[in-house]
Amino acid sequence: MKKCTTYTIGKTTITKEYDEFSDYDHYGKYTDNIEPGVYVRSEHDFYERLPAEMERDSDGTFIGKGVPEYRTYSREYSGIIPSNHIPFNPKDWSHVSRKDKSEVIKKYGSLKNASYAYALEDCRRLEALNNGQWSYLIVSVETAITTDTGMSDRVWNSVGGMESDGNKEYFDEVIRDLKSMNKSELLKMGFTEKEIDESLNNAEEREDY
Repeated sequence: MKKCTTYTIGKTTITKEYDEFSDYDHYGKYTDNIEPGVYVRSEHDFYERLPAEMERDSDGTFIGKGVPEYRTYSREYSGIIPSNHIPFNPKDWSHVSRKDKSEVIKKYGSLKNASYAYALEDCRRLEALNNGQWSYLIVSVETAITTDTGMSDRVWNSVGGMESDGNKEYFDEVIRDLKSMNKSELLKMGFTEKEIDESLNNAEEREDY
């Protein structure tokens, strides 16, 4: 009679590692085309908000505002085009309640000022990513499976694009969800809830970043 293979649950490992392929386009994109609506990296503000001297004609009469001066980078992009908020459009606020708009105007002075503030925050967030102040991570939960014949396998679930400086509560919630996914798969494989929980509840945590 052929002997049945016996499967055993091994260790569960929670890993946080660099996500090299995550997309940051929801914050913005780099550009060398400096124009209105572009965040000038060297000046930490948008082109149209940079100070510019008034120009005069030959008899000293003011004829208009000059072109803002700013420093450019020789080996890096000089500007960032934000993905949201700029250019300002009042319709972007149509989904916001009148009460919340009033609170925003009270804080920033106008909806336009608020849109610029949010866009600045996104651009500076992208700069912080570029400077290594935070990174995107992949969080995975892997449960090892072994057999009495020496073969090995795993149940593995993961989430990418997580920001490394995110709050602990968010990471804990994601890990709980991944553990739940592992548990569901392991139950379908015939393992008992007791042995699954023993592995998941004693998971080893590892940071590879």
